[in-house]
Amino acid sequence: MAAPPNLRTMLRVRLCDPGADAPAIAALYAHHVAEGDATFELVAPSADAMAARLAAAHACVVAVDDQDKIAAFAYLAPHSPRGGYRFTASVAVYVAPTHQRFGLGARLVGGALEALARALGLRVLLAGMTASNEGSIALHVGRLGYREVGRFERVGRKFGRWLDVVYAQKDLSDATATPEDGADDGGDIQDPRKLADLDPTWVAEVLEKC
Repeated sequence: MAAPPNLRTMLRVRLCDPGADAPAIAALYAHHVAEGDATFELVAPSADAMAARLAAAHACVVAVDDQDKIAAFAYLAPHSPRGGYRFTASVAVYVAPTHQRFGLGARLVGGALEALARALGLRVLLAGMTASNEGSIALHVGRLGYREVGRFERVGRKFGRWLDVVYAQKDLSDATATPEDGADDGGDIQDPRKLADLDPTWVAEVLEKC
């Protein structure tokens, strides 16, 4: 059944609770593992494995209905465990099939996650998308201001097909970085903060607007 056209008023955005939300998020993600190529995973993770992933993210948000049923989720994950990448995060968003093409991706990624990323002190957001996923490319590059920066050819295989991956990034810094622009080199830039460091009232206000 298709989602109603007044979806914005029927769904609200909130922070994810990794433990409580993991089963529903794992079930939503399992659909994409089994039916699509937005993810290259071939076996869906368990709820416990998903909970661990969500807990390790910089931030995760969900869109829920009035019964708190999850229709979509998106997260900011560290791009790499290597310290030099600490200002860079990867973004991902997955929407239930009944709620696709109603703007949830833009609300979660362009609204909630980008605001949180800026507040955390992250500087670059990266998105990797299957080249055939025209909707995701249109969202990030066409609507949210990401720049396509590269393509890896035939790096994935799923459903008997070789798949390319398009990479895009968005710079959140207000000025071009300089050699002095880093704490390691004696600059005054601060390392990214934790989500728990943010004012909960401010976070709630931001998410309410999404």
